[in-house]
Amino acid sequence: MAQFTDQFLVRHEFIKRLHARFAEEGIVIRFPVRELRLAPEERALLSRGSAGA
Repeated sequence: MAQFTDQFLVRHEFIKRLHARFAEEGIVIRFPVRELRLAPEERALLSRGSAGA
C-alpha cells in the first residue's frame, strides 16, 4: 500500500528525469522574466514624468 510520503520520492525522481531529458533535447527554460511593453506615447509620458521628479 502506498504511503503519503511516497509522493516526495516520486516527485523528486520525476524532476531529475525531466531535467535530464530537457538537457538531452537541448531545451532551455529561462528564469521567469517580467517584460513591460508600452506604447510609444506611454513611454514618452513615463520619460517626461521621471525627468521632472
